[in-house]
Amino acid sequence: MAHHNLKVLLSVGSWTYSTNFAAALSTPSGQAKFASSATDLVKNLGFDGIDIDWEPLRKAPCRPDEPIHRLLEFPNTAGPGTSFGSVGVGSWEKGIWDYKALPLAGATVHYLPQPLASYSYDEGQQMMVSYDTPQAAHDKAQYIMSKGLGGGMWWESSGDKNGTDSLIATVCPVYDDPHHPLDR
Repeated sequence: MAHHNLKVLLSVGSWTYSTNFAAALSTPSGQAKFASSATDLVKNLGFDGIDIDWEPLRKAPCRPDEPIHRLLEFPNTAGPGTSFGSVGVGSWEKGIWDYKALPLAGATVHYLPQPLASYSYDEGQQMMVSYDTPQAAHDKAQYIMSKGLGGGMWWESSGDKNGTDSLIATVCPVYDDPHHPLDR
């Protein structure tokens, strides 16, 4: 096997589906059924584990109606050093863009090598969207390899692009290093 140390986890839940967890896990029988089903999925599909992304916002100390949520809005600013007041638009949910929908028409893409970050900015719309470009993803994967870290993750695969703009296709060859300690 080329990647015998590669670990792949099944991720369930997320912001969109976390409300379903409360009902499913509210009783001991529901918890047992979930654990059994999750275990079966992991075993039957060949995953190495499971990531449960349960985000019960109604009981969290930083719900969207709390003042602290304004800190989460910073990525939706009209640019560095400018004020902002609400969650921005998105491709399927406010503030959330699929990579395949970016950059937006009229936006210019920028890459910052020092933090390994990229973003697009449309001066006319005064709209900034931070996201990983192939260059940022490639450089982050190289950083992971150079530090001997165990790997990285992305969210979520269906939002990727095809061809040379694919983040997955950009990152995977960087991890395919037979001289790296994790690939031996």
